[in-house]
Amino acid sequence: MRALRSVVAALLIVGACVPAASRPETRATPPVAGITPSGVEIASAADLLRGDLAFVQRGVSEAQGFGHTEIWAVPLDGRPPRRVLRYPRLWTYETFVSRQLSADGRAFAFHAERGDGLQRIVIADLAGGTMRWLATDEREVHDVQPVWSPDGRAMAFARVQGRLGAARQAGVWVVGVDGSGIAELAAGRDAPTHLYGWTPDGSRIAFAQNTGYDLVDVRSRDVASMPNLVSGVISWRRGTPAYVAAGWNDSNDALIVAGDGPGLARREMVRAPRGEYLTSPRWRTGADEFMYLWSRPVSGSPHPEREIRRASADGRALGAVPTTRAFTSAEWSPDGTGVVYREQHYAPTPGGPGPAGPMPPGERTAGASLRLVRIDGTADREIFQLRQGVEAAELAWDFAVRRYT
Repeated sequence: MRALRSVVAALLIVGACVPAASRPETRATPPVAGITPSGVEIASAADLLRGDLAFVQRGVSEAQGFGHTEIWAVPLDGRPPRRVLRYPRLWTYETFVSRQLSADGRAFAFHAERGDGLQRIVIADLAGGTMRWLATDEREVHDVQPVWSPDGRAMAFARVQGRLGAARQAGVWVVGVDGSGIAELAAGRDAPTHLYGWTPDGSRIAFAQNTGYDLVDVRSRDVASMPNLVSGVISWRRGTPAYVAAGWNDSNDALIVAGDGPGLARREMVRAPRGEYLTSPRWRTGADEFMYLWSRPVSGSPHPEREIRRASADGRALGAVPTTRAFTSAEWSPDGTGVVYREQHYAPTPGGPGPAGPMPPGERTAGASLRLVRIDGTADREIFQLRQGVEAAELAWDFAVRRYT
């Protein structure tokens, strides 16, 4: 659990938050202007972007190279899902839909090879079916891990210095989506840098350098650590308490804790008995409560017992969302009346000879689904499925939900 520590933070607008005197003199120039990233496919989804949608990543492996990432838009009202974007996987970092999809759900950012051995960030307009490079500068670096500001006017990203085979971390950066105000907020270290998000007020950006959970202030560039929290899954909101997170205490008990920011007191909301696990808390839309994932091992079974549980903002238990399916991650529906969750599928495998003797019968993963269920457990239905035998594909655990008006 300690190896999973992480970061979360925010910003409103780079030009307002980064002092002018501290901005680099380097002028932003479009990298290889007019060149479309190789292997990228996008089509207008303007007719699809209405109502409530989930966005999920489908990774496709290939015999040669790293394969492709596909972004699918999945309507929650039963309309057919559609692939809205496809681009090559690269050697630097994975796709996280929840961080790379803009808050309004109309743009998606990813990093791509620009044609000269370096990687830069591409902004895809999902409604218009167009894309453009995010202008930064012409340093000998890779720009990766784009994360949108809450208002969509700025992008945080990480840098990797140097060419493949001789790369080193070059810290946390921020730039306006128009290419203005590029600035380094946190220097690189020997350990990899991981970006997680912004705080809702746009004042801080969350990141980790290998392990931990840190927040960098966009104005002052001060870094504050938040120890003993599971990285990457902290949920922030405008309100009190401001965040809810999975973590642990000095006795290594699994906890759900809440607080208002770095350096401030955090309060224990839920504690699990030894041998039980608590993960992925999420604030409910428009309500003073959150859900979290609970699990514990089952003797003689490869699958743990699991529940999606709810609690109030003061830690009072509100019961579980009734589902017995093998979920791996979950998000609230945009209106807060239901839960979208990823279900893993399994298939039996026969026993047979193995390198160390006979192998007993077992099972293997066999695709995954996205499902929607009301919080009372009714109307549990599949909204997207990655079926067994569809290329060498996998449905990612991380996904996002958006409402369009």
